[in-house]
Amino acid sequence: YPHPLLAVRDARRHELIQALRGYAHAASVYPFGADLHYADARDGMAPAQLSRELGGYLADKGFPNAKIAPISAGIEDAFMDLMGTQEPPARSAA
Repeated sequence: YPHPLLAVRDARRHELIQALRGYAHAASVYPFGADLHYADARDGMAPAQLSRELGGYLADKGFPNAKIAPISAGIEDAFMDLMGTQEPPARSAA
């Protein structure tokens, strides 16, 4: 999996998705069970540093109690990444 990945949770889930998708470094944000999986576009960033930085951003956006934890990517994360990077099918000129 090509990106650092975090599980993020807050009671205001819909608003949290919007805030995370608005973050300048967001590669993707998808709901997975009770959590949101946030992938950061900056490869190689230490998970602890990323968690602190994202926590500060979310606190500024009104989510001071958001829970953030580094996680390992699962098959679903890899699938979502692949689906987001595929070229659209070519259209035939019939």
